[in-house]
Amino acid sequence: MSGIWNTDPRVLNLVVDFVVLGVTFFVSCMLFSVEPGSGLFLQIIAYSTILLVCVRISKRAIVSYNKTIGEVSRQILGNGTGILVGTCAVLLLEKLFSVGGQIIAAVIFSSVMTFFIMGTLSPIVHKTPIVHKKSSSF
Repeated sequence: MSGIWNTDPRVLNLVVDFVVLGVTFFVSCMLFSVEPGSGLFLQIIAYSTILLVCVRISKRAIVSYNKTIGEVSRQILGNGTGILVGTCAVLLLEKLFSVGGQIIAAVIFSSVMTFFIMGTLSPIVHKTPIVHKKSSSF
């Protein structure tokens, strides 16, 4: 049983982000009275997957573009950029498939909620090892 908890931290980060994205979208759909059904489950999976991919790609792009900014700033920029691009992609797909107006409002509200939730959870879940610098005495 202890082998389950000794997984790669990157996998845990992906799972946590995916669950956060899915739960926030589901809560948004319930708040905006989107009809639950088999189509909603597929939309939750599609929304979570698209946004997760966009967030991961944007975080990698930001790290490779500017390595001088701090880790918290990279998290914020990566999450914000990825959520914005992912939301645009989801809205475009929703528009192409002519889905009702409530789901579009739920996508926008969920994206805003996700930005704040991931901003709160990222420093807690995505911890990096602390490196102590040696201080020199003069």
